[in-house]
Order: sequence, then structure tokens, then C-alpha cells
Amino acid sequence: MTHTSSGLRTARRFQLPVPAGAHGPTATRTPTVEIVVPVYNEERALPGCVRTLHARLRDELPYPWRITVADNASVDRTLAVAEELADALPGVGVVHMERKGRGLALRTVWGASDADIVVYMDVDLSTGLDGLLPLIAPLASGHSDLAIGSRLAPGARTVRGPRRELISRCYNALIRHTHGARFSDAQCGFKAARTDVLRPLLAKTQDDAWFFDTELLLLAEHNGLRIHEVPVDWVEDVDTRVDVVTLSPLDEQAKGAELDVVETVGDPDRLLQVVTNLLSNALVHTPPGTPVDARVGTARAGAETGGTDRPGRTSASPPLPEGTPVCVIAVVDRGPGLPPQEAERVFERFYRVDPSRSRDHGGSGLGLAIATAIAQGHGGRLELDTGPGEGCTFRLVLPLGDAARPA
Repeated sequence: MTHTSSGLRTARRFQLPVPAGAHGPTATRTPTVEIVVPVYNEERALPGCVRTLHARLRDELPYPWRITVADNASVDRTLAVAEELADALPGVGVVHMERKGRGLALRTVWGASDADIVVYMDVDLSTGLDGLLPLIAPLASGHSDLAIGSRLAPGARTVRGPRRELISRCYNALIRHTHGARFSDAQCGFKAARTDVLRPLLAKTQDDAWFFDTELLLLAEHNGLRIHEVPVDWVEDVDTRVDVVTLSPLDEQAKGAELDVVETVGDPDRLLQVVTNLLSNALVHTPPGTPVDARVGTARAGAETGGTDRPGRTSASPPLPEGTPVCVIAVVDRGPGLPPQEAERVFERFYRVDPSRSRDHGGSGLGLAIATAIAQGHGGRLELDTGPGEGCTFRLVLPLGDAARPA
């Protein structure tokens, strides 16, 4: 059987090691494992991934296991292909999400799992499956609470382009520098956790997209959980590329005008994390029905944006040099705004505004702090213009085109 968020089906039985117990732990109760593979529009890659993973688990994993494909609102035949695989392969199930988000998919499936250990891996199998048992074993033995694959740990072997290598190393260095993180690789698509320690963290995570991994790991460290790192062999998925960001008019008076295309250098996944976080915050921290505008375009750093700090504006980053050509993504809401004492702290780690001002209680307060680190890593900054009764305008300000390129 399979299950979906809108009422379909998911595999409930675990597949036993073959031969059962031949090379597994000697304890009377062997921990169970659920492996989640989030997918979006992966109708071509999915069959090979699932069949390869299924064969490897069947032949080598010494724990009872099952595979769950988490479909992230795909618009191609991914869901149909996943259901065909679930019908053909024992121990494979499907969960269908009606909206996109890797974090949403993992939080949904992991949070509902009755397995002792939950695992996440990318559909492209960029990470060598030889690392799967070393990932799970420390959790099964009780040695660790979470385990992550690392492309940056000693012994890891990574094949990817120099630009993505540089961006990855800079991102992880920023997380270590700004948050004191001790883990080396926040974004490798190869993670596992003990379900009993994971559930309280899931209740606090807020991001539904690419921030989810980093937010979860920072929360785990903050709460003193033990994180085990496994050096992995990793080969870049050639379909994951650093692209040009397409921007739309910033000037509110220019709505409906022909859109310009502008360029900035950056990692689209990380920048998407920032924009998703800003939009999510605007929706969560304003009353239902409050208008929220996304304004995108170009400007020069100065008094209006990015270049000057002034009353009513806060940022955790220094101003850009005045006159610098910049790309700007502004998320503007017409909510109640923030008083100065709250506005000054919104970019701090673990700070959350008064819960009475939010439609959604909980969350970790890490999103804006991480978004700030990403903006700084791209040579830009996040800033907030607000005041009581004035709504909030969050801006992601990035150097434009050649100004963003290293000398």
C-alpha cells in the first residue's frame, strides 16, 4: 500500500534482511529504517534510483527497511511512475504532497514514520550507497542521534565543478563562522536520525524548502544532540546548475510593464532559500488576508536601499558602497509592522517576535539569521524597513552582474 497527504497509500511493512538476521545485530529487537526520497518532476530518473536502492537494501542492509518516495507536487508523470514502482517492488511506498518543498516532504514523512531510524537521500544517488550502512549504524547502536554525509570531511571523495565546490565551501564556512556550527557539510543530500530525538526538532523547524537541513542541524547542535559525520563519495548531478536569476520590476508604479532580465552570480538553491523564507515570514506574521507584494528589480545602493542605514531600517550586515549597482528582491507586507526593539533583533539567532503577532506558533527563529549569512556570502545583505503600523519591507540586496563577480 501507499499513502498521500490527500489520502492515497504508503508501504507499512518493513522488508526483513535476507537471510533474516544473518549479518544483523544480535539484539532481540532490531531497529527499523525508513528511507525517504523526495522528488519533483523526476519521472525519468526515479525508476533507476528506486530499483538500484531497493536491490542494495534487499541484499545488504541488516535492518528491516522500507522506501518512501515523497512526491513534491510534480506536474509530470512522477507520481504515476512512483505508484507503478510501489506496486512492483515490496517495501516501496508513495506520499504525495500538494505543494512543493523538500523540507515539507521530509517533515511530513519523518514526522509520521513509525520507524526507529529515518533516512533522507537525493533521487540522483549522487552519494555513493557504500555510505548508507556507516550512516545508519551509529544510530542503531545508540552512539549518535543524527548522522550526516559530508563531502568536506577527511576521506570524502567529491567530483563536481569548481564553481559549485567554491560556493559549497563558502556556504558551510559561513554557517560555521556565523553560528558556531561544528558539522562540516549542511547540505549534502544524505542524512539520518533517530526518530525519537528527531520529532521535537521537527516541531520547531520552520522552513519548508532548502533551509530545512541547515535549520535542523543547528537546532540539534543547540540542544546538545550527537551528530555523526560520514565521509562520502559524491558525484555532481549535472542537472543542478548555477543559473542567471531573472528579476521583475522593482518600481511599484511599473506594474504591468515589460520585464527586464538582469544577472547576478550565485547559487539558485541558496537564493531560493532566502526568498522562500522572506515570503513565508510575511504570510505567517501578518493577519489573514493581508496584502504581500514581491518587488524585484535593479537600483543603486544608497538611501533608498542597501547603501545607507537610517532610522526605521535594520540589518545585520554593513551597507554596500553607495552607488553600487544592485539587484533587489523586496517582500512588502501591509501588516502591523514591528516596534524598534523587535526590529533590531529579528536577524539574531533563535530570536522570535512576540508569538501573539504570528498566525503560526513555534519555529526556531533561525531563518533570517541563515538568510543573512547567505546574502553576505553573495556579497550582499538583508535589510528591514518597518515601524508600528507601517508594515514590513524585507530586502535581499545583491551586487548586480559584473559587480558580483570576484576580481
